[in-house]
Amino acid sequence: AGSKTQDIYQAHGVSRSTVVEAIASTMDAIIAEFPIEPFPFNDEVALQKLADGFRSKSTGGLFTNVVGAFDGFLLRIHKRCIGKKSDVADPSKFYCHKGYYAVNCKVSCDSNRKVTSLSMLSPGAVPDTLAHKKSSMNRAVVSGQLPARIGDNAYPESDQMLTPCTRSQMRNDVHGYMDNYNFYLSQLRINIEYCFDMLINKFPILQSALLTPNLSTACKTFHVCCILHNLCIDERIENVDTTPRSFNAKVRYSQRPVVRTTVLAEDEDFEYVEGVDEVRTAELMDIYENVGAVETDMIGLTAKEITIDTISHRGFVRP
Repeated sequence: AGSKTQDIYQAHGVSRSTVVEAIASTMDAIIAEFPIEPFPFNDEVALQKLADGFRSKSTGGLFTNVVGAFDGFLLRIHKRCIGKKSDVADPSKFYCHKGYYAVNCKVSCDSNRKVTSLSMLSPGAVPDTLAHKKSSMNRAVVSGQLPARIGDNAYPESDQMLTPCTRSQMRNDVHGYMDNYNFYLSQLRINIEYCFDMLINKFPILQSALLTPNLSTACKTFHVCCILHNLCIDERIENVDTTPRSFNAKVRYSQRPVVRTTVLAEDEDFEYVEGVDEVRTAELMDIYENVGAVETDMIGLTAKEITIDTISHRGFVRP
């Protein structure tokens, strides 16, 4: 939760070594009892459930085969994590481009922001592309085990990895089709960013460099945080907790210009401001909600090009 060991052993009257051993054994027990399940590469039912979750978050159901959002998380560590105890040959490889020592963790999540895969095999200075190649997820992508995935443009593009269009690609995007694709892709890709934010907010220990002298303990700490994060989400889903944690992204709100001394929290404290973009988007959603992809010649096109073509033919534009 972000506290320190001295807070615990002073409060309970035990030694520091006892607290450290208790924390280590507890983390081992959590990993053994509640492991992150292997990604269901060969389970069509589970893959379809993942795809349905992302489709429900995609405007007009534009993305039908997405089974995960993928990105890298730089786990901050102290320099002593990569000292003699960790037997690291070249500590400089852990100094990342953001100016601190880190481990490059490759994480994927589902539409509920649960962690579905985790790989911590690369130091912080390794680019995302190379770190991705070390992971088991990359082997699945290369072997064609997945229908589609979403990552940012730091990853290699393939029919199993949908990435945003780069600025150089969009220079010749006269009609804005690639820009539209990037917008609707971001609706799903942002789930992994939300996942990281939820992890950091739940576990403040991740907000600063981990002080453990062992690199393995630092990685284990992040692993346990991901497991507890998943358990919290499972409990919320099981209890059918639909309490909104934030405003609906599809609705634009503005505060009424009324002088108040109380906190604005109720629905009547806000008014909905409908703009042209929202009206047009709502019309398109009504028209194309249950319409499949437009029939066209898709021979020789990549999955990304097919998606761009589908979005343009169905008339969806960036709001």
